[in-house]
Amino acid sequence: MQKDSLIPLDEKFVSGRLIGSVIELMPEYCHHKANLVNFAPLDKLGKIRYPLKSEIDDSFSFLHDLIEVVRPQIIIALGGVVIKSLSKAFDMKLELPKGFEYQVVAGKFSIMPVQHPSYISIYKKNTLMIIEMAL
Repeated sequence: MQKDSLIPLDEKFVSGRLIGSVIELMPEYCHHKANLVNFAPLDKLGKIRYPLKSEIDDSFSFLHDLIEVVRPQIIIALGGVVIKSLSKAFDMKLELPKGFEYQVVAGKFSIMPVQHPSYISIYKKNTLMIIEMAL
């Protein structure tokens, strides 16, 4: 399977399904799903893995430009890798939440740091309700 044959955040993956459910809770927000890299990085066995720093660096300018053009009302940053990248790119103090209480951080853009959906789906069953309360 080629890495570009998979669509990032596709609903066939846990992350994509969770994100789709969150989007359904926010009909008043226009949304655009994007990933740090514009492909699903795969390991030697064809399973999704975290992107390498070099892959993030190569793809991040596209994401940064997309954010500048779309100017979203809110960015939900999913997981530590995304949080760290956005924090650096927009010179904002963003941290991975210690628990499951989420807050929007205002700056150049409003960003809500959240654990990665895979982590959430394993460790927290009521995630959608918690995220909805934070919005």
